[in-house]
Amino acid sequence: MTGRERILASLRRQKVDRVPWSPLIDSYLLSSLRPGGPRDKFELCRRIGADIFDWHPQGRTLHYRNVEFDARRSGDDVFTTIRTPVGTLTERRMVTPVTTFIAEPKIKTAADLAPYRFWIETTRIEPDDSVRKSQQLCGDDGLAIVCGPQSPAQLLIGEECGLENFYFLLADHERELTELLDAMHAKNLEAYRVLAQQPTVAILAPEDVSTTTMSPEICGRFTFRYLDDYADVAHAGGKLLLGHMCGRLAGMASLIAGSRIDGVESVTPPDIGDMPIGRARAAWPGKILIGGLEPAKLATLSAPAVQAYVRDTLIAAGPGDGFILSTGDATPYGTPLENLLAVSQAVEAFHG
Repeated sequence: MTGRERILASLRRQKVDRVPWSPLIDSYLLSSLRPGGPRDKFELCRRIGADIFDWHPQGRTLHYRNVEFDARRSGDDVFTTIRTPVGTLTERRMVTPVTTFIAEPKIKTAADLAPYRFWIETTRIEPDDSVRKSQQLCGDDGLAIVCGPQSPAQLLIGEECGLENFYFLLADHERELTELLDAMHAKNLEAYRVLAQQPTVAILAPEDVSTTTMSPEICGRFTFRYLDDYADVAHAGGKLLLGHMCGRLAGMASLIAGSRIDGVESVTPPDIGDMPIGRARAAWPGKILIGGLEPAKLATLSAPAVQAYVRDTLIAAGPGDGFILSTGDATPYGTPLENLLAVSQAVEAFHG
């Protein structure tokens, strides 16, 4: 089977010639490679003998009305200003050699909710051809799907508001915050309807579900009820809906099992996560599962130890369909390519 056929078969819960193996590759690893190394994730996967599974295409272009943007850099800081007729938002990000992180989010107080809502509600969404372009880069070696918008509360906690601010606003300004969440959800539904018409078999919802940021009660209220709506839109367009969930999921197991999403991507075992792949397969027998490998182990173990670790993971995953071996979130900065090649060798040699 080609890489594309293998991944398609797994997503459709059909028989495969071997377990598909596709690490999650992004700028973390690529920025650490020596000159002359792979230029992008497509070349890297081919070099290590992995299948390519690209879920980064956005599939849409956003157009803003009556909103002005300004960005400037000062040293390691990038300042972004967003001006609307009802107020101004500001954000500060810090840039390091390895990553970028948010030092000051856009939403700091309740006064920022109105301009943020105006920005969201006046955005217009149109389809683009990024999925087609990515599939051309994958060729027969892999599959491109499309990445949808993140559910509202997850986006606010992770990017736009921050963990503490979100819960302070929920306690002190619940009505205003929930109205914003509903407006964001309505705009997300527009986006998912656009993406459901894209030439792909699946949409990925880039959630960072974890009991480190939400209780199961809050997650059910502010994440899974939205995800079920996105799943309904995807299914109406003949698409699967997968959720990127790279956090600690054991406390969310029943929510995931009862949801209408079709699978979980970036299932992360201990020590970073808390769902070994065998436990995940038992908890969610009807779901497609992608992940199983702790990224830190691939970065720190020797190549022989990586091979043994992969064999143990494949044994724990057990026989059956609907499984793609991958990293539980992004492959870390500095991971030796020999270790990723060792995963490919272990997968090829495995007969389970």
